[in-house]
Amino acid sequence: MALGDLSSLEEEEAVLARVLLKNNLLKEEELNRFLAFRETRGTAGKKYIGSTLIDLGYTTQADLDEYVNENHAKHTAFLRKITEEGYVTPEQEALIKNKSRETKGDVVTVISELNIMTRENYIRFFNNREPVLRLGEWLVIKKKITQAQLDYAVKAQSVSSLDDYLTFHNLVKADTLNKVKEKIAETYN
Repeated sequence: MALGDLSSLEEEEAVLARVLLKNNLLKEEELNRFLAFRETRGTAGKKYIGSTLIDLGYTTQADLDEYVNENHAKHTAFLRKITEEGYVTPEQEALIKNKSRETKGDVVTVISELNIMTRENYIRFFNNREPVLRLGEWLVIKKKITQAQLDYAVKAQSVSSLDDYLTFHNLVKADTLNKVKEKIAETYN
């Protein structure tokens, strides 16, 4: 397997990669996996926690859909409540519900798109008045995943550098990596 292009790496990462390869502490195929990961992350951005949990095999799309549906129901009920309290007119409520059904969009997005309220203001208003669980918390409470699985997924989601990738995937031990980096620093200083 040919080694991928190291130009996408920071200079320090590229030097580290070359040293690890030269000393047989890292295989080319593993480095190429990191390069592909980095490229994907560069174009697609950081994965959402739901996607990470699915990729790890901890949950399913059906579980995520159940969470989204439950959340949608809470926002629809909240919309009714703020209409009754006069923050939104009955006409605006009907418009939001119709557009949400037509576009299959969530209430938050539709409210923002219709310029009734900014997304940030609505979310702040909603969160101040309604108890809401984030996806990970919801999955743990519903016993669809364990707290340890959630913690692992959050850690996997935060991997971005070559160092993180190597230690997270147990490709190079952290103490070995630190020793190599110290040697590199001694050589270049």
